[in-house]
Amino acid sequence: MSEPNPNSIHFDEYIHFLLLNDEKAFKSLKEESFSGTGPGGQHRNRVRTGIRLIHPQWNIIGECSQYREGKRNRSEALNNMRLNLDKQ
Repeated sequence: MSEPNPNSIHFDEYIHFLLLNDEKAFKSLKEESFSGTGPGGQHRNRVRTGIRLIHPQWNIIGECSQYREGKRNRSEALNNMRLNLDKQ
């Protein structure tokens, strides 16, 4: 019998995370900011509005650098993380 994977997602934890409101979900995540790449010129290159969210237990990542506002990217990164969780 193989040992259980400590990073595996249990169904009840998965449902709990999906049902958390955004502010409570952000508290359980590690957040990094980064400079976006691609078109956008100087503003895009010098402002760190890209957001990467990492769930420390499951190592699931959600990131977004599509928008100029960090707050909007943060919200979209959480949505992307929830979509990535759904794929697990």
